[in-house]
Amino acid sequence: VPSAKEGDAKNPLKHRDKVKFMKKTFRNVEIVNDPSLNNPFAVLEKLNNQGVAKVIMVVGSDRVNDFRNMVKPYLGKGKKDLRFEFEVVSAGGRDPEAKGVRGVSGTKLRGFATDGDYDSFAANLPDTASDRDKKKLYNDLRKASGIREAKQPIEFSKLRKQSGKITVLVLTKQGDDELKGTAEKIEKACDTAGLSFYPILVDKAYIVDEDATDNTLTIHNYDGEQRKVKVNLDNTVVFVRGSAIVTHGGLGLVQVFEEAGAFVINSAESMKFCQNKLATALTFERHGIPSPRTAFVNNEESIDLAVKKIGGKFPVIVKTLTGAEGIGVSKVESYESLKSVLQSLWKFEAELIIQEYMEIKFDVRTLVVNGNIVASAKRMKGGKDFRTNKALGNQTQPHKLTDEEKEFVKKVAKMSGCYLCGVDHIIVNGKLYALEINGSPGSGMDGYQSYFKKGVVDGQELSNYIIDYVSNRDNWVFSSRDVGYVEWVEIEGEKVKAKLDTGNGSYNAVHAEDVEVKGKNVSFKLYGKHPMTKPIHSVVDIHVGDGERRDRYVVKLDMIINDTIYKGVEFSLADREENVYEVLVGKEFLSLLNYSVNVNKKFTLDEEEIPKGKRTLNNVDSNWRRVLETTNWLTR
Repeated sequence: VPSAKEGDAKNPLKHRDKVKFMKKTFRNVEIVNDPSLNNPFAVLEKLNNQGVAKVIMVVGSDRVNDFRNMVKPYLGKGKKDLRFEFEVVSAGGRDPEAKGVRGVSGTKLRGFATDGDYDSFAANLPDTASDRDKKKLYNDLRKASGIREAKQPIEFSKLRKQSGKITVLVLTKQGDDELKGTAEKIEKACDTAGLSFYPILVDKAYIVDEDATDNTLTIHNYDGEQRKVKVNLDNTVVFVRGSAIVTHGGLGLVQVFEEAGAFVINSAESMKFCQNKLATALTFERHGIPSPRTAFVNNEESIDLAVKKIGGKFPVIVKTLTGAEGIGVSKVESYESLKSVLQSLWKFEAELIIQEYMEIKFDVRTLVVNGNIVASAKRMKGGKDFRTNKALGNQTQPHKLTDEEKEFVKKVAKMSGCYLCGVDHIIVNGKLYALEINGSPGSGMDGYQSYFKKGVVDGQELSNYIIDYVSNRDNWVFSSRDVGYVEWVEIEGEKVKAKLDTGNGSYNAVHAEDVEVKGKNVSFKLYGKHPMTKPIHSVVDIHVGDGERRDRYVVKLDMIINDTIYKGVEFSLADREENVYEVLVGKEFLSLLNYSVNVNKKFTLDEEEIPKGKRTLNNVDSNWRRVLETTNWLTR
């Protein structure tokens, strides 16, 4: 039970951060997430109320007698007494000078973090903690203690888009010599396009922090044969197959690639969201998207209420909370059978939902890439099987979407947060219903109606198109961060409001007066008040209206945006006296930083612009807003 105290010198970390680290480090131990348990007596009282028979408290040798004497008066058989058998044992003596367990203490570790001694800090943490989690704990502790890391300036010239062909990685459980299905088709597509391709076997591969630089990453034992590959993150696309995130190791790899800056299809959050059938069903309900009525059942007492919620009629559909290819899905004909099926599955600790049954002849799978529909097909219901999944051997055929279906599918896909997904829907009595979203769609249909070329395509042609599409880095903008059309920036030491270009302009511009060329340099007054002289980087020809064009001198200035320093950012010197904002940040710069302008927002990068008490979900990044909404429903 982690201490609930936070915010002081001895407890700088937030309670939730302690819980998160402990759950990752001690996977076979139940970590209790309950901030109300703010002292040992609160814990003992809760255990007593739960009917625990025996409690053993493990403390440092210097505290054994203290706790034994404090608790003893409350032990008894009365209703208000602690009724369990109680024992206090010593964890061993403490010696601050000793190495190993005897020398470990919170004070000591906080000291290492404060002094910037990461090696000693990491050496005193449990071996079960990953290097990545140790580093994060170290950074969180320093930040909570008020120690700010000095940010290194970034040379703007190094942000220029990388040239050359991309490298494609597929995170999967399939080995190098046994690739099949979509992973195999991606490999063939890369071979056709002349791209480097590596299947990353998530059960075997690992990444060491020391092998990472600003834009490269080395993946060790990526194929299970002790080989390693080094990739340039600026040029790397990572496809995540569904099998990759069923283990903590695979999920960790996905998150490492995300944080390192690779283009990941899809993010860990969106993949987990799609896999959770309850989360998707509740989000459909939240957003007014018609779908089969769904209820969560976790014990016998919840069965009646759940059946009532989905309409009270049989048959019903029972599904495991996660699962794919129709596995974990059952059709149950009666209340008696439902109770029996649920009891049987609960014995295996299955998490279950039930849904209303809808009679259909087929469902439709639509592939969506970056918000664009690229292919669709319908999956026919099997002869004696109510399921439609192709993986179960059912027939498929191309399906041409109506305009209504296209609009419906795009709405569902956008809600998922996925760059690439499969949206499943059905049509009952002329009405559209969303079934599920697949964050790792297959490509094994007998034929797809194509929307990127005329006619019908097969799975290989579909994979070829997707690889061709992601080979163009201009199509990576999906991963950008949402920013407002006005943001605070700091240029050459002065903080000003800047307009972020929402049109097609590609140049940065800053207000300057008294511009005068002096050989290879140009002198000017920045914002009309700061005299300076800079080398002329280039001259741009700008259209200023009414057919008039004008040359503007471009200089390099240092700029801070989103708390990051960029050295040598190119700005054209412009007379912006009649403009509302003295700085214009161009589309090219925003693209290089992966920012996408939301014309309905201002100041998303500076929380101080959001008045306290006014921080609504509209102020939150859209992807996080989806997660928060889902969490609220799950909690409710």
